[in-house]
Amino acid sequence: MKITLSQYRELLGRYLGPQAPRVALLAVTLLANIGLQLLNPQILRGFIDTALGGGPMEALTWAGVLFISIALAGQALTVVATYLGENVGWNATNRLRVDLALHCLKLDMPFHKTHTPGEMIERVDGDVSAMSNFFSVFVIKVLGNMLLMLGVLLLLFREDWRFGLTLSVFAVGAVLVMSRLSNFAVPSMQADREAHAAMFGFIEERLSGLHDIRANGAGGHVMHGLYGVMREVYRKVRKAWLVEGIMWSFILGIFTLGDIAALGVGALLFQNGVITLGTVFLVFQYTVMLRRPLEEITEQLKELQKAGAGLVRVRELFALPVEITGGPGANFPAGPLSVQFEEVSFGYGEDDMVVHDLSVHLQPGKALGL
Repeated sequence: MKITLSQYRELLGRYLGPQAPRVALLAVTLLANIGLQLLNPQILRGFIDTALGGGPMEALTWAGVLFISIALAGQALTVVATYLGENVGWNATNRLRVDLALHCLKLDMPFHKTHTPGEMIERVDGDVSAMSNFFSVFVIKVLGNMLLMLGVLLLLFREDWRFGLTLSVFAVGAVLVMSRLSNFAVPSMQADREAHAAMFGFIEERLSGLHDIRANGAGGHVMHGLYGVMREVYRKVRKAWLVEGIMWSFILGIFTLGDIAALGVGALLFQNGVITLGTVFLVFQYTVMLRRPLEEITEQLKELQKAGAGLVRVRELFALPVEITGGPGANFPAGPLSVQFEEVSFGYGEDDMVVHDLSVHLQPGKALGL
């Protein structure tokens, strides 16, 4: 099942909407941190050019103090953003867990007969936990890093159009490649989650029957089954990490090409006397900063693979219909009531009927034990 953008948007609106003030504060914190990151390389460029030009020591001292102050402020904002992001993520995932658990409790007996408690724990808790990063910081980090990339490119164009053009081509190409890979690992991640759910279901079911297993001397048989389940988990996890590694290696190659291009243009312009050494260092810093948001976006896309796999399995549970629903209800009169059954049958599924054609008529105030 392929996850669409509208499904992600619906999920965010439902579980992040009630936390709008906290999400807004998180966005402001991240944007302020982006502004400080863009400012510090300018201070370093001025420091280097002033030092090489024999400038006054007082100017160098103030530049160093300003650089350290901005760096400390950036670290403080990072701590605040981390706290807010975790808080938002846990609140959202806990609400999703409640909704999913309530839906599962309403499902009919055939569903619970085919899904063990251990599997349900993994699906209700484990699959939702895989989506915590998506709820907490995914959208804000992706948008924030996009803004950081845009700011870096504008500042590079301001320095020299050749820097701006070279790294713009690199950034656009990297973003296009990453967008094409956005759903690349979802099937492998989904298989990974399913294998873990099966393993926890197996363990829970055997633990609940531990006394019977010991009484029948079936320990070896159970361990043989556990090895088989764990072998399947290992295969699925290895495949999922291999797919992630392929995607990351491809992106890393693009980053290397970007570094080579930026340093090559910088060295050429410096040798021709077009820019100063401080500007070369400035471009290098901005190249590193441009790589950082691309790495962050790549990491967020990896988290999106996990969230996508979890979302697929969560939507599968929500899509299961409740076959037995309540009627419109009735207004009962006050006082004791009579109870009457006419040829009632009951069972846990059509093939497992335990009561057949039961007829009962109780007078008001009477009790009957079965």
